[in-house]
Amino acid sequence: MTILTAKQQHFVKELMGGKTQTNAYRAAYSATNMNYNSVRREASRLMKHPNIATTVEDLQNQAN
Repeated sequence: MTILTAKQQHFVKELMGGKTQTNAYRAAYSATNMNYNSVRREASRLMKHPNIATTVEDLQNQAN
């Protein structure tokens, strides 16, 4: 299993719970002062992170 920070784990948990990437980012990170495009960009950046991408893929495979 890959090592994720607490916020990254929260982001993945929210994604697996059915939230969109932007909503998962807002739930896991302090994004109250960020505009929508910034949140979308940062959520996309997180999804490209190797540890997060691997964890999400593993969890999706387990769910199927």
